[in-house]
Parts: sequence; C-alpha cells; structure tokens
Amino acid sequence: MLNSVLAVTNNFGLRVKFALVLIPITLVALFFAGSQILSQRDDSSQLGRMQSLADYAVTASNFVHESQKESGATGVFVGSNG
Repeated sequence: MLNSVLAVTNNFGLRVKFALVLIPITLVALFFAGSQILSQRDDSSQLGRMQSLADYAVTASNFVHESQKESGATGVFVGSNG
C-alpha cells in the first residue's frame, strides 16, 4: 500500500509535493484559528450582557439607597410626633 503511494508521488513535481504537505497543515491551522475567533466572539457577547447587568445593578442600588434614606426620614418624622 505504502509502496504504491510512494510510486505515485514519485511522478509528481516538487510543487505538487509541497502542496500535498502544506495544504493539510494550512487547513488545520485555519480550523483552529476559526474556532478561536468564534470563542472570543462568544466571550465578547457575554461581556456585553454582563456590562448591561452591572449597569442595572448600579441603578437598583441607587434606588434602594434612596428608598432607605426616605424610610429613615419618615421614621424620624413619625418618632417626633410630627
């Protein structure tokens, strides 16, 4: 089997032999590069969603803080028989 493959490749020119070696390596490199790009794109998308949730958390925290201040003021007013 191997001898028949070697016999066939002996008839190929140098350019064809280089192509037979380099094309599979290039395809594998492109596959891994593409998978890395897709992974980074997904990470970027998740970071965008986290940013919007963090912005919401700041807004909610400010609302809770203001509510607590209002509750304290109401307590002082009621406590003073106002």
